[in-house]
Amino acid sequence: MSGFLLILLIGVNLAIFIGGILAITFSEFSSLRFINRSRSVIELFTNVPYVVYGYLLLLMFNEFIDLTSGFNNLIVSGLVLGGMMLPTISNKFIRVFQSVPYDQREGAYSMGATPYKTALMVLVPSQRKLFISSIIVTIVRTFCEILIVLLVAGFIIDKIAVIISIFMVAIIGTWTSQLLKKSHYKSEAL
Repeated sequence: MSGFLLILLIGVNLAIFIGGILAITFSEFSSLRFINRSRSVIELFTNVPYVVYGYLLLLMFNEFIDLTSGFNNLIVSGLVLGGMMLPTISNKFIRVFQSVPYDQREGAYSMGATPYKTALMVLVPSQRKLFISSIIVTIVRTFCEILIVLLVAGFIIDKIAVIISIFMVAIIGTWTSQLLKKSHYKSEAL
């Protein structure tokens, strides 16, 4: 369990870092025409199951890295897990950035901030709860898909406990995400 949590930690940090950079670049530096045209492509990649990305990334890393040592195996597993979450988390981050009113950006620009500093210093803190909500939903989906694959592959002996834990993780994660969203919009209204 501790190994899985370490792999999940590596994957989540990778997905948040790269997905955040992609979302900032996409939402702050791209033209509106490019954003509208590429929206359907991003949605297409978001709807592909995580397991498919994981398998493709594992095949790719298997060609370049020797997976016999335990440390390489741990790092590669974290990279694969981060790559699995990357399309979804970057799409959710892009949506959060695009939901921010332009007035916040304009205020930071008028004080001399660059678009990148505006995104990091103004937009991310103001939308903190929505970003955390997006991260929770993505982690829950990843966790549940991995457990289902392990269950179907026959690596798990106690199937009832795993099914109950999948339901519990999904319910608690969704409930927490909804609470964060509601509290964000409630504080926005004040």
